[in-house]
Amino acid sequence: MDEPLRPQPLDSNANATDDSVASRPIKDRYYLDLVTFLVEDRSSRVPKYHFESSEFFVPLLQEGDESVVTLEGITKDEFTLLLKVLFPRDLEIPRLSLKDCLFVMNLATKWNLSSAWACAIHYITLIRMHPLDMLELAQTYSEVELLRAAFVRMLRRTWIVSPDEANIIGFDLAIKVCRAQEQAVRIIRKTLEARNLVCVAASPFEKSGIVMEDSFWNELVGGVVSVDPIERLILARTYGVHELLKSALVDLIERPKSISLEESKRLGRETTFKLWHARLRYLFSFHRLPDTPYYLDCDIDYAAIVDEVFRDELEAMEVQGRKFRQISTTTKASVNSDAEGVKERATPSINLVFHGC
Repeated sequence: MDEPLRPQPLDSNANATDDSVASRPIKDRYYLDLVTFLVEDRSSRVPKYHFESSEFFVPLLQEGDESVVTLEGITKDEFTLLLKVLFPRDLEIPRLSLKDCLFVMNLATKWNLSSAWACAIHYITLIRMHPLDMLELAQTYSEVELLRAAFVRMLRRTWIVSPDEANIIGFDLAIKVCRAQEQAVRIIRKTLEARNLVCVAASPFEKSGIVMEDSFWNELVGGVVSVDPIERLILARTYGVHELLKSALVDLIERPKSISLEESKRLGRETTFKLWHARLRYLFSFHRLPDTPYYLDCDIDYAAIVDEVFRDELEAMEVQGRKFRQISTTTKASVNSDAEGVKERATPSINLVFHGC
């Protein structure tokens, strides 16, 4: 009689191997490798991920997980400032001065730390600063995000670009800012009207205020009324016709179409900026309806308006920024792991002219 089949003993080694594989934890994206830095007499242990794409740090990190990376040519407080930007300890945004941010940007350029650069730029956009100061920083460092932030701040103001500011940024760019600002105000007005929070008031430049007999008007200006308002304005000033001048200004103030750059050049700087100021006054000439909140909240995507109106400037700055950082990286002082450490790159000269909002 055949012997009954008996269960074969399992291979204990194979079983142990399978169990160990099954029980081995899978590294999650938040399983972070750490690195220890020693600067002067202060050691810091932080995640590696900000440093792993840096040409400067890659060879230092390859020396082993347990090794300590010693950095020279930088003080412990300066390195702590960099870590403060890259690894904020609290949920609150660190309070950094403009000087701190510029130092981190220069350090990021030397060490090829793109994340540190981006963080410093973000913190600069949070600092109270005049838009033209931020515009100068954007041009100095060829940084498109600072340029966008500068334009957004200009659009948020309740007044137009002044002639002095236009002299600084250029007449063409000043006209673009005025057009973008008017676009934002029109969105605000349309939104508030749609919510039945305001009603349009009588225009402060109402045409009905011009009281004239048709016969006298025709005798005075003839067929000139059919001419475009800018041509009428020029004719009125040439021949000293007050009512014709007033009619042309009313049309230019109340028309939905913005004043173009070509029209601005025909009008002249002084007249152009006076017209932009009057157009904004006209757009804001509405009454608050009863029982509406004192503060009329209206969320406007200023960044979208900036991206639309200043597309050429932003694209040019982005291209220039890539070239700027490429040149800065290839021409920076080379640093050997056993040599000098970090060498300071000359900071661009920045003369902030307004120092405020």
